[in-house]
Amino acid sequence: MSTCKDNGRLNLIFDTPHDALKYSIVSSGKSLKEMAIKVYPGVEPETAVSKLSRALNPDNHDVGLKIEIIQAIMDETSPEYFMSYFTKRNGYKDEKQSPLTPEEELKMLKNIIMSKGLQSVFKDVM
Repeated sequence: MSTCKDNGRLNLIFDTPHDALKYSIVSSGKSLKEMAIKVYPGVEPETAVSKLSRALNPDNHDVGLKIEIIQAIMDETSPEYFMSYFTKRNGYKDEKQSPLTPEEELKMLKNIIMSKGLQSVFKDVM
């Protein structure tokens, strides 16, 4: 993933659709375990986490990113990152991109901090 500034807005550029989906999960504030349970209902949580981790790794081919998995992740998170990846990859302008307000940026950063368990490191922000 890389970033660039576009009209003052931080614009995320993902290298793979896997990166976009991983970022969607992290920015949602949900843990990988929470997401895996939603994506693989009825599967033991540890097995679900393992399957989702492997599916989100572009170098791992034993568990692929099936449409059902992608849709489940998009249903539980914001689909904008995944859709933005394909929009940019295919040369279309992403019309939906609009500047984030400082409040939106802070909320996104807090979600990332919480999902990574870094509250103690960033206690001044929280």
